[in-house]
Amino acid sequence: MRRWIKWWWRGVLLVYGAAAFFGTPLPRDWNSTLNWLTDADLWMINHAAYPSFFAIFIGLTLGTVVIPEGMRIARNTLGLDVVLRPHMSIDRAVDYMVNDSRAKLRQPAPPRIVEIGAGQQQRIIEMGVQHADALRKLNEEAIAGHVQIWGLRQTPNGFESVRRPIPIDYWTTFYLHPLMCFHNTNVHGQTMRIAGTPMVVEETLYSGLMLNRSQVGRIWPKKWIWTRFIEWLRRTPRIRYSSVD
Repeated sequence: MRRWIKWWWRGVLLVYGAAAFFGTPLPRDWNSTLNWLTDADLWMINHAAYPSFFAIFIGLTLGTVVIPEGMRIARNTLGLDVVLRPHMSIDRAVDYMVNDSRAKLRQPAPPRIVEIGAGQQQRIIEMGVQHADALRKLNEEAIAGHVQIWGLRQTPNGFESVRRPIPIDYWTTFYLHPLMCFHNTNVHGQTMRIAGTPMVVEETLYSGLMLNRSQVGRIWPKKWIWTRFIEWLRRTPRIRYSSVD
């Protein structure tokens, strides 16, 4: 999909460059458009201190922000990824949900002072609450079949080197590991058997879990561009799973 967008954009640039250099026949009702362009030019000249620089700014904004953002929204809304491919690790997916998406996640309780027990008068701060809730939502969507997860299947000698899609039935007996999924690993199991469940699928674990980026973004859309801009201005730090990363 990204390759298609890249070649589409190159085609637009090529057509635009050829039209600008060789010229194209104007449509019959071009006068109204020319009048509008003239009014826009006059407005820019009268209001902008440097009209040429501002025109370059508008072009760069359209080409690097508005158009790519519109394509991303259209891709996520219409589901243009016909062939699902794994290119987002489970820890990156959780981090995206916590820091970059509009997902409604549980928030930590305000810091409090312990009043009884051995830790009396100590200040307690909850960590990893958003990440745990994001993983829970991922687990629910995997069970429902709304997100496809790929992984390296466990063998007697470790884990396979080829990543394969995990079937939906697998999640009736297993779930995402509440600790290992917050780290990128290919040598430790990132799934865990549900205690007390009957054996309905082969007893095996998976590591190196990955998801499809477009599928994740379709379920949990990215934050609005103005929200991301405000966070950038405020230098809002990213929420980490723990204080030690």
